[in-house]
Amino acid sequence: MSLCPCGSGKDLNLCCKPLLDGMAPSTPESLVRARYSAHVLGKIEFIEKSSVGRAKAEFSRQDTERFLKDSTWNGLEIHRTESSGPEDETGVVELTFRMTHKGEDYEQRETAFFEKIKGCWFYENSTLNQKKDPIRVAQTGRNASCPCGSGKKFKKCCGS
Repeated sequence: MSLCPCGSGKDLNLCCKPLLDGMAPSTPESLVRARYSAHVLGKIEFIEKSSVGRAKAEFSRQDTERFLKDSTWNGLEIHRTESSGPEDETGVVELTFRMTHKGEDYEQRETAFFEKIKGCWFYENSTLNQKKDPIRVAQTGRNASCPCGSGKKFKKCCGS
């Protein structure tokens, strides 16, 4: 018994291996997990076959082989899924994976997009390391009333 690299805690034979061997993924999350396992196990053909659209057009077997040769995979974390039900035709999975490439540690967060074609899920593309809008903090002027509600000027209260 060997644990699946995808981090599900399940045996590889009961988790991602059936997908890597040709079984259709039932959800975008199961495809994410199988694609991660394919990277760990060097199953380049699965990575290519499970891609459509932009991901398929940008795929390079040579580049992937070279990249995987110098990489160690250190974990996958699924943050959320969206529109991943049996009736949905598109899906979204937000994830983070960790890896070491040429001795350097990396962590990448991405939002991955999926499309269901003839009942089978495919990876279409992703947005990497999305940044949220900055939080704007309003500053209290020295002579303004203190926001604590004391009735004093800010400079004589919490601003001192």
